[in-house]
Amino acid sequence: MRATLTLLCCLWFGSAWLTAAEATPNHPLFEEARRVLRDLESKQLPAPNPDQETELDLLHAMAQGNQAVDLAFYNRLHLDEVTDRLLPALNDPFASTNVGGSQAVTMLFLMRGHKLCKEGKVAEGQAWLLKAHRMARRPQADGNLLHLLTAISLEHIALAADGAYIGAWPESDRRAYVRSLETLPPMAGLRVAVLQDDLSLNEPTRFRTLLPKLKPLPPAERRKKLLEIFPAVQNFDEEFQRCHEGLIDNVTPEDWDPLLQNIAGQLEPLNAEKLRAFIAHVADAQAFAKDPAKAPNGPKTQMQKAEAFYLALLGAPIERVATYRLDLDLKIQLLKVALQRGAAFDASDLVGLAAVSDGPLKLGVTEEGKRRAIVAGKYGRYFMSLERTR
Repeated sequence: MRATLTLLCCLWFGSAWLTAAEATPNHPLFEEARRVLRDLESKQLPAPNPDQETELDLLHAMAQGNQAVDLAFYNRLHLDEVTDRLLPALNDPFASTNVGGSQAVTMLFLMRGHKLCKEGKVAEGQAWLLKAHRMARRPQADGNLLHLLTAISLEHIALAADGAYIGAWPESDRRAYVRSLETLPPMAGLRVAVLQDDLSLNEPTRFRTLLPKLKPLPPAERRKKLLEIFPAVQNFDEEFQRCHEGLIDNVTPEDWDPLLQNIAGQLEPLNAEKLRAFIAHVADAQAFAKDPAKAPNGPKTQMQKAEAFYLALLGAPIERVATYRLDLDLKIQLLKVALQRGAAFDASDLVGLAAVSDGPLKLGVTEEGKRRAIVAGKYGRYFMSLERTR
């Protein structure tokens, strides 16, 4: 079993350990947005289809730009009033307690933007579409890896909504929106998220807090102590146990921060070359951790061994977040190019570009065939949505 330290501790302690520490001033607003979506999930559509069975499915399709907003549906939910109430959520920091609420708020802001654009109020509509992007750029987006994943997800939703207008807005509106996108703060990066992942937990549950308490104990006593605090540890596989023991054995409390700084620095600045090197480093660490005695060319010093055990535990999640984050930069740039080019955006705009995992980009359609899309690699995996097909 592999997970980030944050996610592992969510499993170990349960959400209450994080909730008390991360309640935000406008938490009730995130809960209100979630209630709106939950209510829709329980309502079946009169004529369901494979893509849409509930009213929540319908809202998702409209919010992400896959189909036009149904004004009667919009007005029935009183979304003008709801979204006005939700505006203070833009100032709330990311927290593990508002992950689902952040997505709900983003979806409802997008609905308001689409509704205004449909009414011909494009400038007002664009302002609400931009609020969805601002949701992805709130404080603490790099507070830990879970926050960063959430921010990336929110930005993906906003980009999909924007893509619907590539062939719909006139050039002046498209260029005005690009200028507005350029004024947004940058998306959070990976380095701080890696450094803060442990610190984002309540102080008694942090690895840096537990390390001096566990390190002096023999392995059997360590496991007993862990089981007292984290009963779920007994469900983790032997590989996790071995890596956890190896990390405790080889890192000192004084070396914990330098270890994290070194690992985070391997992906700074984040680019394809550094990510490839990091992926190879993680693979080597995993091979070492499986059987350290049979790795003659493995790490020699205690610090090197500590890094290997850390990467065997957490390298894969960091690698995946880095991949999503790097691909996101490309998607943001491609959206701007597509908005500037409009219907003229074609395969020539994708020459030499590739997704980190799936390879070269090309034009295609979304799986349901409702939108033009950019797809990646030999199998045409979905990369990002463009305008709706006519």
